[in-house]
Amino acid sequence: MNRTLAAAALATALLACAAGGARAAGEDEWQLSARAGAATVNVDGRDPWGFAGALDLEYGLTDAWAARLSLEGSAHPVDARAASSSVSKLPGGTVGTTAALLGVTYTFDVLRLVPYANLAAGVVHFGSKP
Repeated sequence: MNRTLAAAALATALLACAAGGARAAGEDEWQLSARAGAATVNVDGRDPWGFAGALDLEYGLTDAWAARLSLEGSAHPVDARAASSSVSKLPGGTVGTTAALLGVTYTFDVLRLVPYANLAAGVVHFGSKP
């Protein structure tokens, strides 16, 4: 397991241990949450693993509906290697993704569990650094 994947797994475990009880944003309430974990992206036929994280901000419109803003990003280290179908080399570096999404969340009214459905639209940016 590479260091990036191990660090992402550790961060996810620490956040899971520190998390409080799940609940929905009630009417006229703000809710801020953070997500972290491991992710993969497909680049030039390669699929490197890396760290992914996000911040979500919700505002309760009613007890069931909330407006949601999500800001997400990830970083994936990619090793340079020879392309299998040509003489040229595939570049190495870090592939990064960022996303900003606006949407709504519907929270189902179930005791002790807080299942929800989220619908969002936004923009995603893929980039790389050598």
